[in-house]
Amino acid sequence: MGRSVPRIVRRVAADLAVWYCLPCAFLVAYVSVLRQPGSAVAPHVATMTLPFALLGILRLVISRSISHAGLRLAISSLAFALFVGATLTYYVLVLISVGYWGGVVSWTAIPTFFRQAPDIVEAIGVPRLAASAGAIALMASLVAACWFYLKRLTGRCTSGDRAG
Repeated sequence: MGRSVPRIVRRVAADLAVWYCLPCAFLVAYVSVLRQPGSAVAPHVATMTLPFALLGILRLVISRSISHAGLRLAISSLAFALFVGATLTYYVLVLISVGYWGGVVSWTAIPTFFRQAPDIVEAIGVPRLAASAGAIALMASLVAACWFYLKRLTGRCTSGDRAG
């Protein structure tokens, strides 16, 4: 984009592109692979606007409340990773439930899945320590990816610019 486009517009466009990568990938799998109705696409894309807006508001509050740049980046990265991680977890549960049971997992069933996770890991022959290490590595990778993205996004900021 050229210099005529304000920095905030470029940042919001980058955030939108990054935020909607996961829902788009999910919807491709949901509609194409699992043969679910395409009528679910528009409502889902619209629904994903709410967490995007909430994350934007949270990042704005963080950017205005925390003066230390490193701490601000770390907290923003953790918040971003939490939103992305929760979305990713839900998408995986939906794809599994639709693939095996033909329906979207209910909110009330999700805690049961988490309580049963250690038993499932053991039943498929994966050592619990390896599963735990894998989960921790996945979470750390997600936080690191969010940190690198936000650092790159805000890296061109001047010392007085606190957008994050």
